[in-house]
Amino acid sequence: MFPKSVFPDSTEVNSQDELVIGGCKVSDLASEYGTPVYVLDEDTLRARCRSFMGKFPGKALPSYQRKLCMQSLHKPCSSQNVPRRRHGI
Repeated sequence: MFPKSVFPDSTEVNSQDELVIGGCKVSDLASEYGTPVYVLDEDTLRARCRSFMGKFPGKALPSYQRKLCMQSLHKPCSSQNVPRRRHGI
């Protein structure tokens, strides 16, 4: 098994020995969306953003949008004061 640190904070194994992330069974996600599937836990994302910005206050301008272009990432990241980089900047 992988170290717990590679999984979102909400990851657990339920009583049926199924992997659950953010309250969603991974097997259900795979059935609905196919595999491979990226699973992002919003609470973990917000915690990682807070941690990152706390370590580099006023100095960091992350480029998460350039590498993983998902509009759904903007809201949780910006709510933790992660600045949004505009194209060409």
